[in-house]
Amino acid sequence: MSLEEDKKKISDVLNKDLALENMGGDEELFKEVLVIYQEEASRKMSDLHTAIEESDSEGIRFAAHSLKGASANIGAVTVREIASEIEMAGSDKRISVVTELVDRLHEELCRLDSAIADEIGIE
Repeated sequence: MSLEEDKKKISDVLNKDLALENMGGDEELFKEVLVIYQEEASRKMSDLHTAIEESDSEGIRFAAHSLKGASANIGAVTVREIASEIEMAGSDKRISVVTELVDRLHEELCRLDSAIADEIGIE
């Protein structure tokens, strides 16, 4: 894979230009926020799973909304889009749709974790 293809792959998961725009171009802040994001995303996924188990549509909506906002801040466009879909499905009490979307969200978060690790220099 060429360097250009590699950058494209990463930008599909983590749009660094968008994130830096949100953070006033501060690279150090960007990296700090990525670390915080990973911790928060893990908590929000746990909250989401708990809400699904309890058929708690408000809990689903809240966890997805939080994840959507945090993802937008770091330029994780696809995660933001999936979280938005989960938020809407939760609001509409469509738990079966939420369950399907959570599988997609988990896959995308795995890709995002890899992109974040590459960005902050973790093996």
